[in-house]
Amino acid sequence: MHSSPLSRRVLGAAVSLPLVVQSVACGGEGTDGADDPVTVVVTETAGTPTDTPASTTPLTEEQLNEAVLAHENLSPGWREVSSESEIGFGSVGCLAGMAQVPDDLFAAMARAEYDFEEDSLTTLLSAAGSVADEADATSFVDAAQATAAGCTSVNGTDDDGDQWEGTLTADETITNDAIDDQLLVEFDGTITTPDGTDLDIETRYLLARTGPHIAIVLSVNFPTYNYFDDAAYLQIAVDRFAAVATGAEPPVTVGPETN
Repeated sequence: MHSSPLSRRVLGAAVSLPLVVQSVACGGEGTDGADDPVTVVVTETAGTPTDTPASTTPLTEEQLNEAVLAHENLSPGWREVSSESEIGFGSVGCLAGMAQVPDDLFAAMARAEYDFEEDSLTTLLSAAGSVADEADATSFVDAAQATAAGCTSVNGTDDDGDQWEGTLTADETITNDAIDDQLLVEFDGTITTPDGTDLDIETRYLLARTGPHIAIVLSVNFPTYNYFDDAAYLQIAVDRFAAVATGAEPPVTVGPETN
């Protein structure tokens, strides 16, 4: 199994924050997010929706690379960064062990990771992979859903000494007709670093399955510094994955402005 806390980059001076995958951008001064901008999602459909079921055989490397969020889906200001992240939750409370990725799925996954601007705290990670046996993919999602259903709050210290406190909500609503199973886990709360710094944090973890194919999308945002419409970007990722898995051209959808 592959699972690790998320803290490949540091926030501020030598502050390491383990979150859901290893991925927090370097901190800057930021701006107050109180004045949320009016956002518009512009959609250009490259292909019509299809009722074709997902392929029962693993997607090719080319298809998997097409199934993850592309730079063309992101509003101005986003930049692609090298994705060295392992995918999974940290080790705090009931988060421990949630959504650990089986070795064969992890090895086959295509990944794309994006930061919003150089000094931003907003990060997106999109991954897609296939396994040979659909039952294995189903079991993976079932286990994540079972863990999430019993996890409503987090209050504890992780392996790096950061104190987590907040609430978790889980939603299994399917948001695309081509998807068989879906799970959205939302964490809203604060992290207190070892030096006493308190940071508000929002993380969103989405898991979607169609046939033997799995998509995982993670967003991390510190709302004090950035306004970010995470729900819109998660849906774009689901729609893109579903289209590729069913043999359709993914729609070219540009997400809302982030600032």
